[in-house]
Amino acid sequence: MASFILMPQKGLTEESVIMGEWHVKRGDVVSEGDILFEIETGKATFPVESDASGTVLETIGEPGDEIRVREVVCVIGEPGESYQIPGKEEPVQEEKQVEASAVAAPAQVQSLKAEAAPTGRIFASPIVRRLAKEKGADLTMVTPSGPNGRIIRADLEKYLKESPALCTASIPAAQTEERVIAHTHIRKIIADNMMRSIHGMAQLTMAAEIDATQMLAYRRQMKEKADILPYAGATLNDMMVFALSRTLLEFPECNAHYKEDGLHVFSDANIGISVDTERGLMVPTVAQANRKSLGAISRETKELIAGCKAGSLDPAKLSGGTFTLTNLGTTGITVFTPIINPPQVAILGVGTVCYRQRIEDEALVTYPCMTLSLTIDHRAVDGAPAARFLQALTKRLENFPLILSE
Repeated sequence: MASFILMPQKGLTEESVIMGEWHVKRGDVVSEGDILFEIETGKATFPVESDASGTVLETIGEPGDEIRVREVVCVIGEPGESYQIPGKEEPVQEEKQVEASAVAAPAQVQSLKAEAAPTGRIFASPIVRRLAKEKGADLTMVTPSGPNGRIIRADLEKYLKESPALCTASIPAAQTEERVIAHTHIRKIIADNMMRSIHGMAQLTMAAEIDATQMLAYRRQMKEKADILPYAGATLNDMMVFALSRTLLEFPECNAHYKEDGLHVFSDANIGISVDTERGLMVPTVAQANRKSLGAISRETKELIAGCKAGSLDPAKLSGGTFTLTNLGTTGITVFTPIINPPQVAILGVGTVCYRQRIEDEALVTYPCMTLSLTIDHRAVDGAPAARFLQALTKRLENFPLILSE
């Protein structure tokens, strides 16, 4: 009896996901636990394993297709057996595939192509068609390997590699042509969130400089004592999370969500940290950071960042934040205006370490400093309380070794 593989639901609120790359094709023999395909939830990429053993009778969906959760995307059973996909009226009779040699003769290839598309119609996903147009490739020359004679991305990439001279894109153009990069699922989510934030809030940004002398000195000491300190690998960003988590509890109006029925204030500081990945910006959450030591925060942030960059982070860890920290210090940016992640009411931006001069005991002294940029939702937080919050945070950071006992 055929088994139906459904599109899984990774997050509690996900209604649809984007189909990633297939790892199997029609006719392949698979075992329970084998990876069938990948999916994109808009937050991460996940492999989907088979919960049945047998032959792949049908695959539904191409890379880039948006498919609703709980829909059938793969059928596994015995070769030649008939099956009926739930929701479809007509049963399907699995056709026996013709086994071809590893290297098919040209006549055989043409014959297979003719059978796949007897009317001359080309079956390919929008992504494949767009890539073919960019490369100047003729899809009628591409041998399909997808279900029902469909050209998949791997087919096109193989053709481009083996026949580059037949692609018009390899010929220098007389004029510069534009290239369209399709919006990814995560990019659409980021765009929607940022537009909702800008148009739905009364945002105000204020900045303050901190003397980073103590923070940098303590970081050097940690590195020197790496053999005895459990948190020797703590970064300046980890130290920011530690200080923020303690300060937020003194200013609950900054550790809140703004909703129609009122301001939802939280008893714990769940701090989101912005992570730059190849797929776009992701914000995992250090839950209950106020209850964790610097070492625990350091270890957790490293795990969260690694999961984001690998695209394997549990979606649950990308939600529940009560405040967000974004750090552009490694890029050399000194000050910027971060955008709030709704429904949160505040976000802190951290700039790079630079050097200032001041007079101490009638002598000119050079010291390292960092700029903190706090953006608040003025509907929820007034300017004066926000300024006091920034002032309290500054004092903690400038005396960082002393707050480790908190």
